[in-house]
Amino acid sequence: MKKLLTVLLAVCLLTLCACTPSTEVTNSPSGNPTTEIPSVGTTEGTTAGTTEGVTEGTTESATPDPTPAPEESDKLVIEDFEKGEPSDLVASLDWSDKGYGIENPILSIISDGTDIGKGYKVELLGASWCQNLTLKGDKVSAAYAKGEKYLRMWISNPTSGTVGIGITIYNNDSVLASYGVTKAVITGANGTASKLEVGDPSDMGQGTASAIIVPSGFQGWIAFDTTELIPHWGNPVLSDTTAVNRIVIDVRPNGFSAEEFYVLDEICLARSASGNARTWDDPNKGEEEELPKDVHILNGFNNAINTTPEFHEMPDFAPTGQFAGIKAGWFEGMTKNGKKTKVFAYVGFPKDASASSKVPAIVLNHGGGGHAFLQWVKMWNDRGYAAIAIDNTGYFPTKVNAGSTETNGDWRFGIPRDLKEDGFVNAPNNDGMGSSKGKVENMWMYHAVGQTILASNILRADERVDGSKVGVTGISWGGVITSITIGYDTRFAFAIPIYGSGYLDEALSWMKDNFAGAETRELWLAQDNFDKVDMPVLWLCWNDDNCFSINSNSKSYLDTIKNNPDTRLSMINKMYHSHGSGWAPGESMLFADSIVKGGTKLTDFKSQPTGKSINAELIMASGVTVTATLYYITEDMTYSTYDKNGWNSPSTYMDQTWQTKALSVENGKVVGEIPSDAKGYYVELKTTIDGKQYVTCSAWTTDVK
Repeated sequence: MKKLLTVLLAVCLLTLCACTPSTEVTNSPSGNPTTEIPSVGTTEGTTAGTTEGVTEGTTESATPDPTPAPEESDKLVIEDFEKGEPSDLVASLDWSDKGYGIENPILSIISDGTDIGKGYKVELLGASWCQNLTLKGDKVSAAYAKGEKYLRMWISNPTSGTVGIGITIYNNDSVLASYGVTKAVITGANGTASKLEVGDPSDMGQGTASAIIVPSGFQGWIAFDTTELIPHWGNPVLSDTTAVNRIVIDVRPNGFSAEEFYVLDEICLARSASGNARTWDDPNKGEEEELPKDVHILNGFNNAINTTPEFHEMPDFAPTGQFAGIKAGWFEGMTKNGKKTKVFAYVGFPKDASASSKVPAIVLNHGGGGHAFLQWVKMWNDRGYAAIAIDNTGYFPTKVNAGSTETNGDWRFGIPRDLKEDGFVNAPNNDGMGSSKGKVENMWMYHAVGQTILASNILRADERVDGSKVGVTGISWGGVITSITIGYDTRFAFAIPIYGSGYLDEALSWMKDNFAGAETRELWLAQDNFDKVDMPVLWLCWNDDNCFSINSNSKSYLDTIKNNPDTRLSMINKMYHSHGSGWAPGESMLFADSIVKGGTKLTDFKSQPTGKSINAELIMASGVTVTATLYYITEDMTYSTYDKNGWNSPSTYMDQTWQTKALSVENGKVVGEIPSDAKGYYVELKTTIDGKQYVTCSAWTTDVK
């Protein structure tokens, strides 16, 4: 049962929630298919969590259909919103009472920002970042029976962030498909086709682009090509679209501020990708950033390095019980659209920490679907470290002891009403790198890295902390944040990226899709700054991860050990992927102790094993015992999307199974032969220290000649 829970939680760590429903397969709070969550009202759904499958990329918009824009009578309108109130045809997903941190948006009819007449206003509040609109009935069936080329709708996005929209269609509520979007068209109100931005924030396409990303300030039409169908999770693809009787529109606003809204109008099937053009002034015109984005990012982080924000306590959320003494509060984060942000954090200290007895410290970055974890703070406090756990996705707690467990859902996106004040907005949510194309101040990763730097300064400024002994760690997306942060801020005494790493553009898992966009590769590849990383780093990961792949961790290790010989790589068999699985291995704390407390160092290789014969000298502490095991596969390493090990969690998994072989450790060397059928391998070392075993590894290699 523990293994099953661990794997179900894995999806949450990396993805935005998968809201789009299916009658046969719905999605759980962790983002995995399950049959345990019942339908709500007239629509079934999924929930928050954020995070596998978020894809990011840009493609030139498909050439609009040469047919002139039709007159009003020349389209099959499914919903025009002209009744003056939300139609009975439209049912909105409501998970506000489920404890997943999603607040139901306020829905109303509006006349401004629409295509023709009235439209559908969706007011976002603070936590309504996951919407799901269901349209079904005779009007849907009649429209699809005509077989028009585009499913088209009008959208106005005056928010400060992006809005991702994906479509799933159903036949008899059981056979379904999602729309792909490589042939989709996005057209501004003036009739000019815009550059198409695509992604998979709803995880409908499992790494294949299934959503149109509508930028801030856009007003116009988006059109899905009805002939481009992709699987929704593991379901068979619907083949006969003329028999569709239900449409689910999955909407994911990202990077917005509380109380913003977007407008939908004129949902129809049509021959043309756009309606009648009109004069329109682009609200973003003339707002180009003065500095190149990479310079803006560097300047922002340098400013953060030299800024120590004040930590403002939130007494109403002071932890209790076993977590008593840990402080809940907020600090001022990075600037977003010219306004300051507020960032929630928990801060804790060992009981004996004082100005005369200073302690080391660590910054804790959660992964997708997670928040600031009290349990994690306490673990490090008990080890003798001050710790600050930040929420890097714009969430605040709604109850005392929120974050006491991994599955605790007592969180809400956006600044609480009693903390709102002029000049402040909430920090952006994790958008899977989709905001890399926009303004720097709207990019989630810009805020996540900046918050990490600022949080470390809060620790350094405390008289109880030894400022020269502040480390940083992160799990999953938090590991990605950590990997990027250490390339900009080299003051950290040590770093422990868990699961996440550099070289994600070369990952074999679905994570590669998040780093496929040109803008993301230009700005946010951690390895581009590894030459500046001079602190010791422990690259800790699972050797069969469904979210990352060990080729990325290994290359990150090989890059960073060049600048610090105390860098280590630990690829753990059967580690699994969740927050709890990420912080559980003892390697993290032993590594930290070895750097800032003079503790025993983990074993490593003087030179990396390669070739058919291994005769590799070790770097090992005195008095320890070491055993060695070869991990190898007999085929080239590949990943595919499927349900592995019967966990009912389709994701990208390594297709091969690890083979093992015992190796000898003789006179401080690992000795042995590689099997003739091996296509790639690494060597695992288990070092026994004070009766416990700790894993370190050589880098993954395909040099088997």
